[in-house]
This record gives sequence, C-alpha cells and structure tokens, in this order.
Amino acid sequence: MAEATSLSKASQVWEKRRIWECLVSGEKETVSWATSPVSNETHFLSLCDGVAKCIMLNSEGNAEITGKVEVEEDPVCSVTATSKGGLDEQLIVFTAHKSGLVRQWLGSTLNEPPTGPIAFKADHKGPILHLKVLQNNGKANELVTIGSDFLIKLWNIETHHCLSVLRGITSVPLCSEKYEDIKSGMCYLACGLVDGSVKIWRMKRDDELSCWTVPSSNVMANTLVKHHSQVNSIQ
Repeated sequence: MAEATSLSKASQVWEKRRIWECLVSGEKETVSWATSPVSNETHFLSLCDGVAKCIMLNSEGNAEITGKVEVEEDPVCSVTATSKGGLDEQLIVFTAHKSGLVRQWLGSTLNEPPTGPIAFKADHKGPILHLKVLQNNGKANELVTIGSDFLIKLWNIETHHCLSVLRGITSVPLCSEKYEDIKSGMCYLACGLVDGSVKIWRMKRDDELSCWTVPSSNVMANTLVKHHSQVNSIQ
C-alpha cells in the first residue's frame, strides 16, 4: 500500500471569519465617494460592525482612516454624506443609530460641529436602513430616512421637523436612489425591495420651505415587479 504523504504547507487552505464592509454613497449617490470642496480631497465612507469610518487614499494608494464614529451603546445602522452646504462648505456626514437618533458630523475627520452635538430622533419603529440627502439646489437641507418599519420620512435638517411620510413599502428596502431637478420641478425617490419590486414616489417643491414634500401621507407608488432591486440614478 502506498504510503500517505502529508500536504505541503502551501496547499493547506484555512478559512477564517470574514467581516465585509459596506460602501455607501456620497455626493453623487451612484458611487462610493464623497468629495470635500475645501481641501479638494476625495474620501469614501464605510460601515462595519456598527462603526462608520471615513477613509482617504493617500498618494501611494494606501487607505488612511481620517475619521470614525463609534458609539458602543448605540451602533451605527446607516451613513451618508454630502459635500455641499453647511459650515464653510465642509463635507457633512449623517449617521443613523440603533436608538433611532440621527447625528450630524463635519469634515472627513467626522468631528462634532463647533456649536456642539447635533442629533434628532427620527422616530422609526426599528433600525433606519438607508439615509439620503436631498441637495435642494445646493442647500443640502433635507434628509430622507428609510426605516425597517416600511416608512420613509422627509426631514428638514435645519429645524429637525418631519415634512412628509411616504408609505407603500411592502418588504424590506435593500437599496434606494433619488433624482432631483429644481429647474424642472421634479424629484423622485426609488426603493428596491427584498421581494424584487421597486417603489417610486414623486415629490413636489415647497418654495417657502425650500424643500421637497409630498401632498399627503397616502403616497401613490409605481411598482416595477420581478426586478433585481438595484437602483441607479442616471443624470
């Protein structure tokens, strides 16, 4: 009988625990980058194990963590950013936490505003799965929260007031995308759902508030059935 030979070290493959980072959209919403007009630097945001990080690629192509949001008792559920509006036109980052709080941070270092912490309760019955910033012609004064309770809420960032509630989600939202055009008075929000459908809402302009709103809470939604639930904005 042939003598058994042991495997060489190079052929021994071991599987170890993996933690995947979820890249999220920045200003362009279709790519995972956020650009700060002050320093002209480009960063991307990541979310892993309840911790949000802002990461920059240096001149050698190596990743450097420039800022981190980690609240042990209140993990981060979602994160988004915009590079327009705010103090000194800095990068503005929003994080949604397990408690339902939405917090605001400034710059790639993810610092609290100089006036002190900014946070408000988004009042969803469950985690906030997605965040979107509506630019509103560069004002960046409106935030969309998409909750696991199948509700979408539009918030005025400056006053922390809920402007509208969008209904019609029938299963867990996997992804979201928005399109807005002040000149044509058009704004759409689309959600790809785990059941394979895409729900689309149209909003109207409230010039007095400088925000997008919906006429009533019973929003009409268009459904694209048997879709792969991946939504991208084409401008």
